[in-house]
Amino acid sequence: MSRRWRLCMDAVGRLGGDEFAVVLHNVGTVDNALAVARRIVGDMDQPILIGDTAMQPRASIGIALSAPGELTAEELLQRADEAMYVAKAATRETGTTRVATYSHGIVEPLGANQD
Repeated sequence: MSRRWRLCMDAVGRLGGDEFAVVLHNVGTVDNALAVARRIVGDMDQPILIGDTAMQPRASIGIALSAPGELTAEELLQRADEAMYVAKAATRETGTTRVATYSHGIVEPLGANQD
């Protein structure tokens, strides 16, 4: 999976367990970040074959943006983490929402295919 995404972002790293961080420098807008999130969700909608078994990965994605120097890396990760937990809750409730954004203290769940 990470090979598919390498060309569209600056860094992908494992934080631990099943959590990963995607760092996009100069992403600009929430819409641009959502486009990357939708691409990740789209890739994860495709089953992965492990031996003879098809596995269906799932993801909940939290998005947080910051201007240079506005937030520490820790603060930015905390905001993205808050958004991710909102996305997880929305996914459990609706079965469709897997992306949420953090903006000005408000976390908003969005459908993976929402424009």
